[in-house]
Amino acid sequence: PNDARSNSGVVYWIFFVAIISILALIFWLIYLLRFNVFKRFGNISGINRLKVFGLYFASVAMIVFFTYVPPIVESIRANWRYKDEEIVRDINNFNKLITQLEYDSVNHKWGMDTFIVSSHHIDEESNAMIEKLNRTSTSKFSVINNGELKQKLLYGDTLKILFDSVYEIYTCPEYVKLHVSNADEYTNLKLLDKIAIYQTVIRNFSIPDKTQSSQAIEALMKKYYHFSNDREREYSSYTYTDSQDTTYEFRVKKRYQINLIESGMSNIVERKYRFSGNAIHWEFRVLFYVSLCISLLLFTFRHSTTKTFFLSLLTAITLSILTGLLIAFSNGNEQAFFGWLIFYTLLFCTISFFVFISKTRSVVVGIAINLFVGLVPYLPLVCVALYNAILKNRYRYSDYTADRIDYDKLANYYLFTEIFGFLFLLILLPTLVHRLYRKWFALPQE
Repeated sequence: PNDARSNSGVVYWIFFVAIISILALIFWLIYLLRFNVFKRFGNISGINRLKVFGLYFASVAMIVFFTYVPPIVESIRANWRYKDEEIVRDINNFNKLITQLEYDSVNHKWGMDTFIVSSHHIDEESNAMIEKLNRTSTSKFSVINNGELKQKLLYGDTLKILFDSVYEIYTCPEYVKLHVSNADEYTNLKLLDKIAIYQTVIRNFSIPDKTQSSQAIEALMKKYYHFSNDREREYSSYTYTDSQDTTYEFRVKKRYQINLIESGMSNIVERKYRFSGNAIHWEFRVLFYVSLCISLLLFTFRHSTTKTFFLSLLTAITLSILTGLLIAFSNGNEQAFFGWLIFYTLLFCTISFFVFISKTRSVVVGIAINLFVGLVPYLPLVCVALYNAILKNRYRYSDYTADRIDYDKLANYYLFTEIFGFLFLLILLPTLVHRLYRKWFALPQE
């Protein structure tokens, strides 16, 4: 792993390790498939079948997990080198030091907008009154509704009520020069915004020791900026003429190497929190579902004939193409997609039960059993996804608000159905699936 401040090249390492994992999987399958006790007429119970799937899943998950090693190593090294609150503290110090050193040059004028809030239609008489106010007052009035006021409050910093329904919104100058997203997401110490810097530096400003402040900010610059290549090094050392220094903000960024420091800090934060918060959920899901899919393919291959297995894959691909075309030509939406998945799961389940009344081993029934086993762990998840799609479609043409759908609760529903779907598969394997495969394989061939 390289310097934590540099752009991560972990994607290339993941690709490299993925190739090794594929070779490892093939090497493992070669030795695994040399003997199949089920096809050699061994006496297998339902519990043994569950154990076999569990060992398949554990082995495949371990091989897939190899690809996670490079990003995990990068994250561990970044957390060893830089502490959580250390990053936030340095960002705050950097912004305060710039504000102190550039006090005479930064903008100190607050922006101000005056609004008349009205929930009714503005008639001609009201318009005339507003125009008169604009002519006689130093402030310019504009009329907004309650919804627009809420939006403006999001971007304003201070609200002052002049009198009934008349507001002044003040906007603080931008004192934050160094921006690093999500640096304080997992820390108790928070980043200072422009209001906080105004209160701590500008409001009761005292002339700092410029030599000491310059040394402090130079130490922070050396700590965090990093040259990924010669082009960045050349850019940082290039001296601009006055004609090229078009704006004050540009000169400040150049003087304090803000772009390079932002890049270095952002790279550190990305590596440190790569497996934190919401990221860990989808990263675990990638590991889980890739392992589950490969394990199901291996399980169905070991419990059916080679011909039936590959015909099952061909059937799945063909049905996917035909269903996709059908949904496209019929202007279907996600409801149609989830509906077809539920239909196919129930259809293959129904066809699978014909094995108990068949006199010979049917390829069609074998394909149905394989596809049913492949789809059943996703059935609860698809049902919840279909319900969510119906809700969104129901509120699409009404007065839709985000409050109508509780997305936090919906996320919990998805998690519960994922867990339940996997447990449902583990329950079916030693019971129904065991009986289906055993009965189908014991039948005489056509």
